[in-house]
Amino acid sequence: MKSRIRLFSTSFLLILIGFILSAYPQISSAANVNVPNVVGQTEANARSTITGTCDAGTPADPGPPAVPAVPPVCLKVTVTYAFSTTVTAGNVISQDPPGGAAVPSNTTVAIVVAYRLTVPNVVGQPQNTATLTINNTCVTGTALCLTTGTVTQQASSTVPAGTVISQDPAAGFLTTAGSKVNLVVSSGAPLLTVPNVVGKTQFDAETAIKTTCVTGTTQCLVVGAVTFQTSDTVPAGSVISQAPPSGVQVGVGTAVNLVVSSGRSPIAVPNVIGLPLATARTAIEGTCSTGDSPVCLKVGTVTLAASDTVPAGNVISQNPGGGTLVAPGTAVNLVISSGKEAPINPPVPPGAIEVPNVVGLTQAAAANTVRSVGLSVGAVLKQYSDTVPAGIVLAQSPAAGAKVAVGTPVSLTVSLGPAGVVKVPDVRGLPEEVAKSVLQDAGLTIGSTLRQPDPTMPAGNAIGTDPVAGTQVKLGSAVTLIISEGFSQPQEVAVPGEVIGMTVEDAREALFAVGLFHVGAITVQPHDTIAAGRVSGLSPTAGTMVAYGTTINLFVSSGTQPPVATPNVVGQTLANATAILQAAGLQLGFVSRQTSNTVEAGRVISQNPLMTALVPVGWKINLVVSLGPIPDDPGARPTTQVPDVVGLSLAAATAKLIDAGLQAGLVSNERSQDVPAGQVIRQNPPPDVTLPVSGKVNLVVSFGPHAYSLLSGPAYITNYAGGTVSIVNPDINQAVDNIPSGINNVGPSGIAVHPDGTRLYVANRPKFGRTNGTLSVIDLTERKVIAVIPVGAAPLGVAINPTGSRVFVANEGSFSLSVIDTSTNQPFIDLNVPNLAANPYPRGVAAHPNPLIPLVYVTNRTVNSFSDDAANPYVDQCDALVARPPINVNPDQCVGSLSIFDADLKTQVGSVAVGWAPEGVAVHPNGQYVYVANSGDRTVSVMETVFNRVIGIITLDEFGGAPQPLVPRGVAVSPDGQRLYVTDGAGDRLFVIDTTANHAVVSIVQLRLDDHPRVPYGVSVSPDNRRVYVANTANNTVSVVGGWNAAASQVNRVIAEIPVGLGPWAFGQFMGPLATVAAPSFDPPSGFYQGSLRVTITSPTAGASIRYTMDGSIPTPTAGALLANGQSITLACPSSSKASIIYKLKAIAFKEGWADSEVTETAYTIIGQ
Repeated sequence: MKSRIRLFSTSFLLILIGFILSAYPQISSAANVNVPNVVGQTEANARSTITGTCDAGTPADPGPPAVPAVPPVCLKVTVTYAFSTTVTAGNVISQDPPGGAAVPSNTTVAIVVAYRLTVPNVVGQPQNTATLTINNTCVTGTALCLTTGTVTQQASSTVPAGTVISQDPAAGFLTTAGSKVNLVVSSGAPLLTVPNVVGKTQFDAETAIKTTCVTGTTQCLVVGAVTFQTSDTVPAGSVISQAPPSGVQVGVGTAVNLVVSSGRSPIAVPNVIGLPLATARTAIEGTCSTGDSPVCLKVGTVTLAASDTVPAGNVISQNPGGGTLVAPGTAVNLVISSGKEAPINPPVPPGAIEVPNVVGLTQAAAANTVRSVGLSVGAVLKQYSDTVPAGIVLAQSPAAGAKVAVGTPVSLTVSLGPAGVVKVPDVRGLPEEVAKSVLQDAGLTIGSTLRQPDPTMPAGNAIGTDPVAGTQVKLGSAVTLIISEGFSQPQEVAVPGEVIGMTVEDAREALFAVGLFHVGAITVQPHDTIAAGRVSGLSPTAGTMVAYGTTINLFVSSGTQPPVATPNVVGQTLANATAILQAAGLQLGFVSRQTSNTVEAGRVISQNPLMTALVPVGWKINLVVSLGPIPDDPGARPTTQVPDVVGLSLAAATAKLIDAGLQAGLVSNERSQDVPAGQVIRQNPPPDVTLPVSGKVNLVVSFGPHAYSLLSGPAYITNYAGGTVSIVNPDINQAVDNIPSGINNVGPSGIAVHPDGTRLYVANRPKFGRTNGTLSVIDLTERKVIAVIPVGAAPLGVAINPTGSRVFVANEGSFSLSVIDTSTNQPFIDLNVPNLAANPYPRGVAAHPNPLIPLVYVTNRTVNSFSDDAANPYVDQCDALVARPPINVNPDQCVGSLSIFDADLKTQVGSVAVGWAPEGVAVHPNGQYVYVANSGDRTVSVMETVFNRVIGIITLDEFGGAPQPLVPRGVAVSPDGQRLYVTDGAGDRLFVIDTTANHAVVSIVQLRLDDHPRVPYGVSVSPDNRRVYVANTANNTVSVVGGWNAAASQVNRVIAEIPVGLGPWAFGQFMGPLATVAAPSFDPPSGFYQGSLRVTITSPTAGASIRYTMDGSIPTPTAGALLANGQSITLACPSSSKASIIYKLKAIAFKEGWADSEVTETAYTIIGQ
């Protein structure tokens, strides 16, 4: 029964539901509606539109049965947000379902709304306020906000503590929610600790104050008021006190005031004229300064003179005179009367002079002290002492304090040191037998003799001793003598026969490989079987056992025919020159062309080999042919395409430019993390630009990722006595580093800088004798010696060819010219200087500036300028010879010469007589003139390089009443060729000669600024022609002279004198290339910004200026808007504009004395409000 009732109930319920559904279909499903398209609408509009889209609903039905009304069903909406720089913030980016889709009316439409958060400007706000501002920068009505990132504290002298200095990203930057804004917050003004300068000299004190700075900045202390006052305790010129005191923490820019001592208060000298000597002494020595430690005047020299009026023993005169105000401690010199007769024995009574105490002084100091009081030095006895060092006075007679007459002799007993003790003498560089003799003469015995290789000392000469020189040892002690074996190769080698048939270059390498470094004379002669140009014989002959390092002479085959002299084809047309060469049995070689204002177009300007050189039949002769004068219309000049030389070495880049008919222009240095040192980083003009033939392409060469700051055209000064090379920074006029040079740091003299600025080549010259020297190779990117190359004896002049592939060293003591291959740092040849008049002594050397002309010019003296004996040094007999009688020399022997070498042919091709004792040599940048400074006759010889003739003599003593003696030494030509500079080693002057005005002397610069001599030697000119640097050997300084195109107030005058090492020579071209200004950068970086934006343009190079453009043009140092380094500009949209503006910025950084930076560029999109 229950189951029936349950079945009936279920059936009834189903029938009822079906009836309802059939009567009211809207109850079972919502009606379909079309989704509206809301893309692009604001979020509010989109919400309203979507939720307002509904079906019609159902009205009420009164029945039966009664049915209530059904309201309309509407679409629903959900919202998500997405960052967009293209769709306006707050507008719909997309929707799902899309607009127009038919969906049930109860469907939810998902929309994506664009947003972008603009980074607020919080610079200048307190940190807490800035944090709130950032964290509250949100998408409206959401939790999509910015966050505060890292907060870094930084000292600031302008921004209050706790205030934001800068932010990253910058204000206005458009970014996503959740992005972090990093802050730099001021910790307040930086504090500096005042240094203690009390007791320092005023100069040292001011330097210490000025260099107390915030690390890495120019925010420093400054020197305040400097006042002077007398002091009885502080030496004149030293600081008595300072304010603020040392150790106090003060702000940047605080002035430190100084009180500097002017010395003790002056006192008046008493008038003692007419007084007896004893009375005068009492009066003088009783005149003292005031204070706790009074200092009195003292009696100086006492001399005798006859007088008809002043009684014997009384004062005739005094100096300083009575009443003169002098510093305490000043000596008053007296002249004492000896009566009417000239003094023979002093007539003054005994007891007038007190004998000073000289025990404990050196013999020289004791003698000076005795003479200073009017006494004389008597007998000097020598005595051994175990307690008193050698050379110190042991005893005196009369004893100290005794009263004696003027002129009384005082005998001295001087210590010989401990009995039986001697110092080991220095025998380095002496031949073995001479060294043994020197040691034995000193009372020593020769123990063992050790032999070891030494590349700096000739085989058979002493390297040193054990114990070392200067050590005190007992008389008769055994000393070990250390003798050089030269290089580690065998002492004798057989002359290799396999060089027969080789080219001369291959023969040199083969000889070098077996320890025969020096190729001597090369004689060209016929040979029946050996081809022309190849080695046909040797002297000594092949197979001969010779000593290591023996010079080998070569015979070179001219083929079956005799060699021919190269005919002179200079001035001929190319066709005629070719015919003349062929008629002589020679061939036309490489022909290059260049413009010339003196040689007619189509005619030969120069040839190589030079005329008269003996060469084999069929030899190729290279010619340079004129293109004629440079046309007035640049468009009419022959043109060529600029090749791509980026990534090449300077030598390879130069060669490639020459092949294209161009030249390397300004070469500058720039640090690079990516490009190896010595390679080209960039060029200007860039590749494929059309230039006139002979045009110049500027190159920027990598200095590598070195840890040192680049300098602008640094000067590298060899310090002969100090054994170092000083690096002078021209921006601050200071020596910033000293690099030891060579083995034992002996005698750095001549110097040359590699054209790419990355290496130095320094000749290390022994201080006396014909001892072999070395050439140090210094890597400037690391500032250290990377190779020491053996060269000839007493090397001096150093030069490098324009491509940097060869270095030339003039060896004065071995009459030779060493040639170094810079790619291997090996001395692959040693050219002998022929015997021209007497024994030649080569000193100066210069290379031709044209890479196509491999000529080297060497000055030769005919009397040596070095001492062969350390114990008997002597001056150069030929220097300033016209100003004094000759010393052990016939003046005719002083006539010098200029040798001309062909570096490709490895032989001398010419010789020209010049003045007496030639020294420095320089070549004009255009290669047309060679200048030789003649130290013996006060002249400069001018030689033209086409026919190698002396065409003029500049007689320096004709200008400005130049006094005698006058010794021209160093010579340099400005890079633009307009000025010639010559140092005067005797008159402390620099002669300035205008090469464009008939070589007239236009100025004589006085280098001596005080009473101390300078003795200038080397001279060099900065690459920008603005500064001339002169090495002063006597006072260890470098004078900086304003070049002809410097500021008007600096031209031809000393603008700085820079202390360097001991005995600076700097003989050669010692100026480095210019440094390059670092490229400017833009802050903030490129991107999308809203409203307006401040952009800061900065170069890391201190002192640089900026020029920028926004019109697409290229900025230069003279074109574009000018900014100070680190200054900002504002980029903005007009306030009424809703469009975007794109700004394209280009900027260049530049600085006087530096090469311009590359041009950098960026772009900013500023979005309207």
